[in-house]
Amino acid sequence: MRLFAPLANRRIAWLWAGQVGSVIGDNLYGVALAWFAVSLVGANATYLVATQALSIMLAGMIGGSLADRLDRRRLMIGLDAIRAIAVLILPLAEMLHLPLSLPLVYGIAILMAALGAIFDPTLQAAMTGLARSAAELRALNALTDGTKRVARIGSSGIIALCASFLPVTHFFTLDSVTFLVSIATLLKAGQLHLPARPSAVARPHWLSDLRLAVRMAVTHPWLRFNLLGTALGFASWMIGAMIGLSLLLQSSAAQSSSGGLDLYGITIGIYAAASLFCNLALGNMKQLPVMLTMLLGRCLMGLGYMSWLLAPNIAWLSIGAVLAGLGSPMIDIPFFELIRRTTAPDHVGKIFALRIVMQNLGIVVATLVATPLLHLIGAGGLIALFGLLNVGTALSGAFRFRESLRGDGALAELTVSEGVAIAAKTADSGH
Repeated sequence: MRLFAPLANRRIAWLWAGQVGSVIGDNLYGVALAWFAVSLVGANATYLVATQALSIMLAGMIGGSLADRLDRRRLMIGLDAIRAIAVLILPLAEMLHLPLSLPLVYGIAILMAALGAIFDPTLQAAMTGLARSAAELRALNALTDGTKRVARIGSSGIIALCASFLPVTHFFTLDSVTFLVSIATLLKAGQLHLPARPSAVARPHWLSDLRLAVRMAVTHPWLRFNLLGTALGFASWMIGAMIGLSLLLQSSAAQSSSGGLDLYGITIGIYAAASLFCNLALGNMKQLPVMLTMLLGRCLMGLGYMSWLLAPNIAWLSIGAVLAGLGSPMIDIPFFELIRRTTAPDHVGKIFALRIVMQNLGIVVATLVATPLLHLIGAGGLIALFGLLNVGTALSGAFRFRESLRGDGALAELTVSEGVAIAAKTADSGH
């Protein structure tokens, strides 16, 4: 399968292997952190999501700057080492019979979110540097994205298996072990960094890098459009799907004896399976119409959300989950390729970091407006709103870029030189 072809490269294989365990550990960490937050503050634990998103936004562009300036392998090893220690704080506190206070939980959440916001663009920049072609990068992105989706399913099984005999705090211990495994694989992967100018290493002005990333993104209309769409997409999933659908099922008069949790679990499972199927299909394609695929994916996601308005009918829940699940990789994987095709290699980390900032900006804004919207239009109205916004964004994009959709490859490749020119101009002006 073309999807696994990049693993023939030893450095890519080691880099990918380390992330398999790390992603599973991250899911265990997320469950344990949410459990602790809910046990301490109940429903107010939702504010933890906004806090983490703000932390990621603040650290994201620093991460993009460091990813494009420093030795990527050393940077990732250092970040993994710090995270391996940080996640052990709660298990150690419990062993020493110290109180597990809310400030401690929030402090760990903020630190881990910030470190992850630096690690992720560094990893993406390293992968982009190792891929030898657009097809290989697409396969690598699909493989990595698929690994994350499988890990979400696998971690659920691990949680169910271990919950009966393993204290929740030791989910953090397992996560720490996965960071150590990631360090070992990074040591085996060899060098991952781009040669950096000595002056650039000596002057890591991340604010200048933020301005540069924004200017490069604004220059390319497709990149600008999809960065804004990223904010909408993450807000839709976190608020419209995860919260809105849960409330809709719980409030339904025809809910099952389990309170709708069974239908919710089935829906999310179908979504994950559809996402994985689409991921594998995209990873094995020789050619991919980048913009057209992303627009279609956003339209499918919006239609999927609107199908959930007919809940708790299991058929419509399943149809919606399939549509939304297919749409998710159709947005993400082409977007990774779009960044590579429109960005000079030594600026990839900055654009990936900007994408992370936009994702979490969407989550923060949606979190702030979700409560008044729920009181005003209810759970069904909230889901419908996000569905319509996604479909409307896709249709507006199709109208806006109708002339260039037939030749998106040529247009995207052409603007690489524009990005390089912007970078050079910024450097000359004191970057």
